[in-house]
Amino acid sequence: MTKEKLINKIILTLGLIGFGYVHAQESANTSGGNATGNGGTVAYSVGQVFFTTNTESNGNVAQGVQQIFEIYSIGIVDTTMNISITAFPNPTSDNLTLQISKFNTEKLFYQLFDLQGKLLNNGYITE
Repeated sequence: MTKEKLINKIILTLGLIGFGYVHAQESANTSGGNATGNGGTVAYSVGQVFFTTNTESNGNVAQGVQQIFEIYSIGIVDTTMNISITAFPNPTSDNLTLQISKFNTEKLFYQLFDLQGKLLNNGYITE
């Protein structure tokens, strides 16, 4: 047997032995299911007797078959703007007038672009 074949057999044997130590999530559950009520739905399993939870400063990991997945809803304030803008004359080659009404703020910021997307002018409009 050559030295190369012997090394290949040793690597194959060690690899096969290593697969014996690799385990996926497994549990001998006796029962389980989904429970639904007014507050939502929960999945449960019966039969996993022992588990541990490892907690660190940046999160935690819990052993087990079923892990929680929480969706948090963050509040977004929907601001309704009541504004009326009129631009005239349209088209123009020199001066453009912006008439803004029905808006109650002290400062408005505007940007004026041409058809190619080039910024022509910007600034603040005060009451």
